[in-house]
Amino acid sequence: AGTIGRSVNGGGAACFTVLCLTGAFIWWPGIKNWRRSLTVSWRSNFARVHWDLHSALGFWSFPFVFIWAISGAYLVCPNLFNAVFPSDSLGLLWLADLHFGRFDWATKAVWSVVGLVPAVLAFTGVFICCRRIIFHKPSNPNL
Repeated sequence: AGTIGRSVNGGGAACFTVLCLTGAFIWWPGIKNWRRSLTVSWRSNFARVHWDLHSALGFWSFPFVFIWAISGAYLVCPNLFNAVFPSDSLGLLWLADLHFGRFDWATKAVWSVVGLVPAVLAFTGVFICCRRIIFHKPSNPNL
């Protein structure tokens, strides 16, 4: 899609990076509850399962999703990254390989499965947000 497509992808990568960083900041459940946020309580009510799934998947997939966000920005604006990190150009070349999982068949398989995580996070995030807005319920089902 040319220049417009590159701009749209760049904006998407920037938004994705912000979502990763704000999600990590918002995720922190406090000293007492952080371990509970790493698992899904499948026997809980529907809203709690969505909350747990969003929290646990967000935590466990953060390294993948954050690398995809940063590498997506690199693929759109490689000159900007090269200007900021001129002595680490070899490392920047790895961003493209990391983005697409270009190492071996096992990496490609992992990337294919973990690549579904952003869709699940989007679905559960919208569910949590709509529940809060439409039903005026707290987003944390424990409250």
